[in-house]
Amino acid sequence: MKKLLCFLSVALLSSTMVSLAHAQGTTPPRSPQPANLKIGYDFLSDTSGINISPYMRGLAETLKERLESLGVEAEGQSTITQEDALIRITIAPDGHILAMSLENPIGDPPLAKVVWAALKDMPYQPLPPGMRDPDLQVRVHVSVN
Repeated sequence: MKKLLCFLSVALLSSTMVSLAHAQGTTPPRSPQPANLKIGYDFLSDTSGINISPYMRGLAETLKERLESLGVEAEGQSTITQEDALIRITIAPDGHILAMSLENPIGDPPLAKVVWAALKDMPYQPLPPGMRDPDLQVRVHVSVN
């Protein structure tokens, strides 16, 4: 009886240890991975060789933050079904938006609406001095994969 009790104790302890080791080796369920949010731009104005890359980097970072806060970057959390948005903006020297136009070839997709709203409501810095064109025209391209 003593041997049987010892055997059962060892068997129970062994199975518990194996279960604990297995549980520690499993990975927890992963949360959804962010979709690939890309923001690009094309200069449509003559910048006279002025380096406006830092200005545009700041604009792209602000736009990305705004879009991420709206849930555009997270798969399964976004209602966005369209993958691309092309919007042309004209920025005045003092940094306010003079004009915006949708350049998507297929109407008014959901992503374009969200990007439009984000671009419209963003704060813009004054343009770098010395550009040949007084206003900066830029085509903003946003892609979500």
